[in-house]
Amino acid sequence: MTGAGGASEGGGGAGPGVAGWIADPAALHALVERLGRVPRLALDTEADGFTAYRPRLCLVQLAWEEPSGIAAAIVDPLALEGQLGPLRAPLEDPALETIVHGADYDLRLLKRDARIALRGLWDTQRAAQLLGEPQTGLAALAASLAGAALDKRAQRTDWSRRPLPATALEYAREDVRVLFAMRDALGARLERLGRGGWLDEECRRLEEVEPGDLTLPDAGQLLLRAKGALALSPGQRATLAELLSWREREAEQRGVPAVHVVAPEPLLALARQPADAPPDLAAAGVPTRVARRYERALLEAVARGRAAPPRPAERPPREPRPPRDERRRQDALRRARDQVAAGLGLSGSVICPGAVLREAARTPPDGFGDWLAAGLRRWQADLLAGPFGAALDAARAPEPPG
Repeated sequence: MTGAGGASEGGGGAGPGVAGWIADPAALHALVERLGRVPRLALDTEADGFTAYRPRLCLVQLAWEEPSGIAAAIVDPLALEGQLGPLRAPLEDPALETIVHGADYDLRLLKRDARIALRGLWDTQRAAQLLGEPQTGLAALAASLAGAALDKRAQRTDWSRRPLPATALEYAREDVRVLFAMRDALGARLERLGRGGWLDEECRRLEEVEPGDLTLPDAGQLLLRAKGALALSPGQRATLAELLSWREREAEQRGVPAVHVVAPEPLLALARQPADAPPDLAAAGVPTRVARRYERALLEAVARGRAAPPRPAERPPREPRPPRDERRRQDALRRARDQVAAGLGLSGSVICPGAVLREAARTPPDGFGDWLAAGLRRWQADLLAGPFGAALDAARAPEPPG
């Protein structure tokens, strides 16, 4: 039997002979030609987030409907590095609906690694949130809406591995096949409740997401993330900053997560050691294999840290407590939001995030356009502009005595 792009069926690992495994330009062109005849797509991606410093796009799973059932193909971006351009035609076509679950990360990966700006998005996770589903993860929704049991253990696969195990390939295919049943069930409910336009606006906003910053974090950022750093003395924090910065540079150079270089606990223990005594890697719990490889680098980092100026405790900046009138407005807006949300069977954060409440309390909007400028979606402003305006009016009234 021939799979998408001409690969013949058979074999258990990723590579030639696996149905729908797309790893060369000719197969990719054949797949794209096939996709030009389908009414809608389902898409998922996999990255090597557990094994790489900066996760790479490792798989693009695509599924589509045919008279005989749902067909699927897996594109190998590692084999096709720099050659994924043909996928832009279907994936950037706004007229072709592409179903994705929790699309934010997939969109970022596709933009950064494949230069593809997906259009026509239909996000099943966002749809579930707009319906008030208590669990919106893929496995939970696949079970409840499609009767499918996804093996979540496969999520921790090293997706850069070649060949991939048969169990990982089956998971990769199945978690994109189930999206059609999920989309149809969720879509019917959205239309019944008149919320289809809500999802459309959410998905158009999602399509504009950007990949994000790829620069290395600086020492201050690393210290803020490091558990136990606040309990150190300023001199010890300077040493920990050097150790963490060295680890980050080494991780980037090797292309692995920082924890794969050395765990954070031995670095914290090294920073705690007395500054007037030689560093003791073994006493700090540095594994023997790490010490053999990095002894010189670790000792040099400790020496730099001990010679550096002390680093006072750094905490994330905290906004000052708002004035009393602003707090009254924020409380009034929150009550109004939660009342509207409860009537819809939704959580308050779905129809208006807290950041918008805080901004509106700080600078009260005046009119529908101002609510949009404050951060509300149009569908949210349709629901909330009236109740919010009334809440702000009530908050302006003098407080009763006592």
